[in-house]
Amino acid sequence: MGKFIIEPHFRLQEWVAEEKGYFKAEGLDYEFLELVQSTGGRNHIKPDRIGAYHTIEEGRKSDVSCACHWTVNVAASSGHAKLYADVYSVSPSGIFVPEDSPVKKPADLAGVPISVGFKSGSHYSTLQALEQYLRADQIHLSFSDGLLFRRMELLVDRKVPAAALFSGPYYFAEQLGFRKVIDSTFMIATMISGDPDPKTCGNISVP
Repeated sequence: MGKFIIEPHFRLQEWVAEEKGYFKAEGLDYEFLELVQSTGGRNHIKPDRIGAYHTIEEGRKSDVSCACHWTVNVAASSGHAKLYADVYSVSPSGIFVPEDSPVKKPADLAGVPISVGFKSGSHYSTLQALEQYLRADQIHLSFSDGLLFRRMELLVDRKVPAAALFSGPYYFAEQLGFRKVIDSTFMIATMISGDPDPKTCGNISVP
């Protein structure tokens, strides 16, 4: 069995597991491939309507990574990856606007472009969260602002009026004083690329 390449996806558990030596204790030969850190975030700048599904379709460099459950499930059913069904995580997520935005409540988002990732968890969770407040023709999603960290950057720079954020960027936005208009749920599934041993993969994540 060769060395595992694990892409952490901004979650804490892999970093905690590494710091506490859990991976080594299980005898795993592994390496983290943190794409955002290693490239200064360039991997999050994507053309219009290119999202998480497309990064899986193109082929990820890691053996073990993750994305929203829906995206991983569709990618796996299309033969682009394998869904590892025994490991899930749920991240806090929501739609944020600048503190001086006139948007105060979900209904105020009618016609307002909301930056989300195309065919990504933010796409589906935003629709799910807003459908109880707005008609479908009132929900305006923008797919041209890149992946998670890029959307956060554009929101911080006041270049987009609203953005769907989760995990680390969710907390950053809160600490920077951005207003969370509505919560949503972001369920993350683990995916396996290539031919690593699924039995060994069961040890890669810590609840």
